[in-house]
Amino acid sequence: MSHEPVEHTSQHALHAADLLSTRARLTPDHVAVIDESVEPRTQHTFAALNARANRAAHFMRDELHVN
Repeated sequence: MSHEPVEHTSQHALHAADLLSTRARLTPDHVAVIDESVEPRTQHTFAALNARANRAAHFMRDELHVN
């Protein structure tokens, strides 16, 4: 499997959330994570991982008032 680098024009480092959302937009169905701690191994795509991250971020913002 080949991975294309995520290009950006800013000279500043991107946040992990920015990198994940960009990768999810460019390659939503590519495998991002393989969880080998469970049987059978579970694969998560960039789109699924990004959706989970967004849910967690919204929960922290809305319920825990984290900015």
